[in-house]
Amino acid sequence: MRYPVLFMVSLASCSLLIGCNKSDTAAQQQSGGGAGAQAQMPPTIVNVQPVTFQTIPLTKELSGKVVAYQQATVTPQVSGIIDRQLFREGTFVKQNQPLYQINTDSYTSVLAGSRASLDQSLASVNTAKANYNNALAVLETRQAELALAQTNLNRLKQLRGTEAISSQEYDQGATAVRTAQAAVKNAQAQVGVAQANIDAAQAAARGAQQSVNSNQLTMSRTVVKAPISGITSRSNVNVGALATAGSTQMVTVSQLNPIYVDISQSAAELLALRQQFAAGKLSTPRTAQVQLKLADGSTYPMVGQLRFEEAKVDIVNPKLNCTVFNTIMKRIEVINREFYLLLNHCPLMLHRI
Repeated sequence: MRYPVLFMVSLASCSLLIGCNKSDTAAQQQSGGGAGAQAQMPPTIVNVQPVTFQTIPLTKELSGKVVAYQQATVTPQVSGIIDRQLFREGTFVKQNQPLYQINTDSYTSVLAGSRASLDQSLASVNTAKANYNNALAVLETRQAELALAQTNLNRLKQLRGTEAISSQEYDQGATAVRTAQAAVKNAQAQVGVAQANIDAAQAAARGAQQSVNSNQLTMSRTVVKAPISGITSRSNVNVGALATAGSTQMVTVSQLNPIYVDISQSAAELLALRQQFAAGKLSTPRTAQVQLKLADGSTYPMVGQLRFEEAKVDIVNPKLNCTVFNTIMKRIEVINREFYLLLNHCPLMLHRI
């Protein structure tokens, strides 16, 4: 629109110059031909600026709410009386840092009993191994006796056809071999029984060891630790109170750096914006940056980045007499090194595309 304005100004200037020339001519004629060498007015100077194209960001102002990047409610894994609180409320804690100490008296007793059972099981294993070694020794003795009886029987077989031995002596030798063979089989069975006793004792020892490990784990859980690093809330329990495993909410730990800001945008507005992108009226952005405007009117120095846009519209069935929101939730990630942004704070978003 700049050129038409300048063109109109130029025409007006020319008309003014022509009017002035005619007035001067008339004045000269009336005055009888005055000074013919009167100097003419200089040409009007017109400034012209070329048109340049530049990208102008599209800015949308939206309200939002600060939420934790991560948040964990601490509940105990074992039940018991709380002996000590090991942190100061509202301070930063590291992951696995102890927060509470639960009384260990009953858990110590159970652990000691399981360790005693383990010692007994290990002693049974040693006894079973000793019995196995004895059974092996008996087997070796019986095998030697069998070899001796078999050698004696072989000698008697060679003398059987002569008058050197009687039939009774031969029969006694054969009986000795059969007795020795039975003794060897019995000794072999005793070795098998001894080996089975070892396996059973070792299995019992493994079970006792697992019981000890389980009780040690339970004992370690009497120290309630922080599941994540972050800022602690006010403690919900007092020293001396009973904490129930899995149900007592002791404290909340919130990770606040970085931090999220959830904003809501009208679905109709977002649809219109996407239609402008499709029509080429707006260029598709590479990234969407967000600037936070705080409650006192100041601007938060760190720029946020759009990390998540919900794929569904937040809407409730009106037939159930519920409110229809018809909005889309977006999540912004912002650096919060000094924990300047507080949870549930509601800053104003300047959403630049």
